[in-house]
Amino acid sequence: MARTQGWSWTTSFLGGTLLVLTLVAASCGGAQSTANLPAQMQAMTTHINSAMDAAKANDVAKARAEFQAYDTGWNAAEDAIKAKSPDTYKQVEAAMDEVGAALVKTDKPDPAKVSSSLQQLSQRLATATTTLR
Repeated sequence: MARTQGWSWTTSFLGGTLLVLTLVAASCGGAQSTANLPAQMQAMTTHINSAMDAAKANDVAKARAEFQAYDTGWNAAEDAIKAKSPDTYKQVEAAMDEVGAALVKTDKPDPAKVSSSLQQLSQRLATATTTLR
C-alpha cells in the first residue's frame, strides 16, 4: 500500500509541476512571438502574395485558402504586433476587413475589389514589417 501512495504523490507532484511550467510558458508567449515576428510577417506576406496571384487567375477557392492561411498566421502574431504598435495593428486589421468583405463574405467576389483589397493589405504588411523591426 505504501508503494501505491508514493506513486500517487509522485504523479500528483509531476502533474502539478507540468501545470506550473505550462502556465509560465504561456505567460512568456508574447516574448517568443516578438522574437519570431519577422519570420511570421514574412510567412504572412507570402500567403497574401499567393492570394493575389490566385485572384489574378480567378481562382477564388485558392485565394480564400491563402487568405485563411494568412489569417491563421495573423492570429498567432497579432498580440505581439498590437503590443509593439497599436496603430500598425489597427491599419492591418482594417485592411483585413476589406479583404474579408471582398473575398470571403460574398458568394461572387468582384475580381477588381479582391485584387485592390489584397494589394492594400500587402502594402500595410510591408509597412508593418518595416515599423516592427
